[in-house]
Amino acid sequence: MRRAKRPEVATAPERERGDRDRERARAGIRRGQWVAPRSWPFVVWATGWLALTALAGGALGDVIQVDTLSDLEAADGECSLREAIVAANDDAAYLDCPAGGGFVDEIELTVPGTITLGSLLPEITGGTVLRGLGIDHSIIVGSTSGILECDGGDSELLRLEDLRFTGGSASEGGALRAGGGRLVEIVRSQFDDNHATSRGGAISIPNLYQLYIQETAFLGNTSGGIGGAIATTNGILEISDSTFSGNEATGNGGAVSSSSNFQLAVVRSTFHDNRSASSGGAISAGSVIADFVLRSSTLTGNVADSDADGIGDGGALALLGSEPLALTNSVIAGNDDLGLTGTVCRNLAIASPGSIESEGFNWISDHACVESEFPLGFPNIGNDFVGSGAAPLDPQLGPLAQNGGATETRLPLAASPVIDQGSCPLDDADQRGFTGGGTRVVDIATAPDLDDGCDIGSTEFGATGPPVPETPLFADDFESGTTEAWSSVSP
Repeated sequence: MRRAKRPEVATAPERERGDRDRERARAGIRRGQWVAPRSWPFVVWATGWLALTALAGGALGDVIQVDTLSDLEAADGECSLREAIVAANDDAAYLDCPAGGGFVDEIELTVPGTITLGSLLPEITGGTVLRGLGIDHSIIVGSTSGILECDGGDSELLRLEDLRFTGGSASEGGALRAGGGRLVEIVRSQFDDNHATSRGGAISIPNLYQLYIQETAFLGNTSGGIGGAIATTNGILEISDSTFSGNEATGNGGAVSSSSNFQLAVVRSTFHDNRSASSGGAISAGSVIADFVLRSSTLTGNVADSDADGIGDGGALALLGSEPLALTNSVIAGNDDLGLTGTVCRNLAIASPGSIESEGFNWISDHACVESEFPLGFPNIGNDFVGSGAAPLDPQLGPLAQNGGATETRLPLAASPVIDQGSCPLDDADQRGFTGGGTRVVDIATAPDLDDGCDIGSTEFGATGPPVPETPLFADDFESGTTEAWSSVSP
């Protein structure tokens, strides 16, 4: 089992930003409209079915507190997660859980530990926020029928935060299956070791959906079809400040398979060591009909055509009939295509009518299959750093590790050539939430700036997070308030 290491202290920068986002979203819901958090890369389209005016007149419901790790439905004096979902759905008390109410119900896990499911949880039918205590303290272990399922709805909200989902298995969406029309937000969570036999090892959402993922890790999920971690169709997918590692798919998209989307954006995120037996070791994107952006991200060590049968291209990314990809300030290096015949597209592969529009400041270790989009140069005329199969460029990154922030990242080494060679005017911090003091940029005197001095990729060498407050040794005038902690007062 592979897990991201994470600080135990709950005052990391990502939690502070998330709290601000949560309050902003709550305020919007109370006013009758959902408000996209500041940290999302785009504002939700306000057109037709995407408009969230379905929330008009609604309000957050009562908070239902889950006070047990049991998976039972029984009148035993404890409110289980299974019972809480029923109470929220029905807006009525159920066994030992109070009634939900309002347009969006909040369910909070209040007891740290692991909930081991015996079967799929009840389908979520209304607007719901499910909140845990953090990925180390709120762990939901799935069953052979999956973990969570929610029906389609008129942009009804499902928000998951501070939770870990592991061990779920289903035909699609091993951890989460959501119906079309849902607005799904996932924040500061982790999905690991989930499996689907057909699509979306962790998450599967089809048709007219909106999925926003922030500060979340997807580790070691697998799919017998497409999308080792995520499979989506016909909607909006936005990923920011997140990490995908060790995910595998038999079909396209070792980590993410996304097709026929209105909008696809990946910002300040890391994809490392994902594998597809077909195309797109990390990401497979097909038929994006509007915005398609990959910005300030790091894609390394991913593999396409992992079974070496000659079917599949694009170790990092495969564009399968997509609209132009706007690519900027990203590291795409050290990926591979194990095909033994034909052209080997180690990093990027494009199928007509797809194309890539470089906005500069990218690091492409090998430009096989994208020679016209990324001519050789250090940098080239478009301010991209581009190598070849004969002379690949090494970005000199450290291993995937806990470098601060919500998820593991790859930090530039001290002598890395990506330092200060990027441009990130839209980023106020790196993937970890770290800055150089007000902006993401940290100027390293020994590395001449190519533009604004930002590093290429998802992390910034030399950036720091806010200091973690120390817990006072003597709280409340030398009295700890508990006989379980040392203090000046004898029990």
